[in-house]
Amino acid sequence: MIEELLGFDNRLDPKYYLDDVWSRERRAKYLLAPGVQWPLSVDNTVWPSVFCYSTAVVHSCHLRTMINIDPVNTRHSALELWPDLQTMKDYLGKQKGINIAISLHANKEVFLSEEFWIAVLDPRLSMDDLPKEWIHLGYDVGDRDMISGLSNCSYNTNEIISLKETWAHCLNEHGLFSKIDDATEFKEITDKRVPRHSPFYVFSLYRETA
Repeated sequence: MIEELLGFDNRLDPKYYLDDVWSRERRAKYLLAPGVQWPLSVDNTVWPSVFCYSTAVVHSCHLRTMINIDPVNTRHSALELWPDLQTMKDYLGKQKGINIAISLHANKEVFLSEEFWIAVLDPRLSMDDLPKEWIHLGYDVGDRDMISGLSNCSYNTNEIISLKETWAHCLNEHGLFSKIDDATEFKEITDKRVPRHSPFYVFSLYRETA
């Protein structure tokens, strides 16, 4: 499996959104570990970005402190991730938030044969562009639009019971998988559970050290 750096983002500090976004009802419907204090995800409706894109479907752009922005290239537009960390930091200026990076774990064939990834990832980034001191937060499962199959595809009552029993203990304090093998297996389950968003992929989430 290859790890491909997708890009960078700046996500809101939880004090600006937890009460607005993560009600008790939403936690019960969307999280296998609803007691997680601060759910993290590659999905920017789960962990909101400070950026509100002009090309995006309006979802969380009503939240406080958001910055309207036009994407700089195809990758930026499709993934809502900056291709260059320093460019993003320069644009932010003194804006406070949490700098993150997202990578994709997939077989070589995915990068060579799937038209979406071929188009979006040209030119390719290098994992060397990720600062060595950044922290790996865990693994998420999402579709190509990074809609999380872990924390943004609702579970019915039977799924909550069966999946929580099997998978909740595999999640870390951020509500993400600690092991890539567990994330990969859950991806296969999610492909079948939520076919309208299939195929799903395994992503890594990193954050800048404080």
